[in-house]
Amino acid sequence: MAATITDKELNTELQELYLTGKQWLSDVEFLNSEQHFLEQLIANPNWNTYYQPHTNTTTIANTLAQAGERHRQLYLNIVHFMNELEPLITGTSNTIGIRLIEDFSTLQYEVNEALFSLKAIKYYVVDSKIN
Repeated sequence: MAATITDKELNTELQELYLTGKQWLSDVEFLNSEQHFLEQLIANPNWNTYYQPHTNTTTIANTLAQAGERHRQLYLNIVHFMNELEPLITGTSNTIGIRLIEDFSTLQYEVNEALFSLKAIKYYVVDSKIN
């Protein structure tokens, strides 16, 4: 009976990891919508009239483009991670390695870093307008 409890607990933990992956996908979709909003904002010709001359829209646009590429890669990495979890949850695979934990930790860091980075870009754009 103890093995069954452990298996149920393990299955529950794996399902929680899967749900975390779904949340990360939502976070990346949010990042994409925020990025799109900022790209539209700086593409607006009237936007420059509100900002100080030192604000370089090309630099901001390039930074947003680089962030967008990182978001696309992050999305693919999350989907790959979730695809690795599915056979473990359904029971078609029994092999769980340390790599799963390493991938989880890496993705967790990357999602948090992406959220922080876009927030910093957003504040830079807003602060440029205020100052």
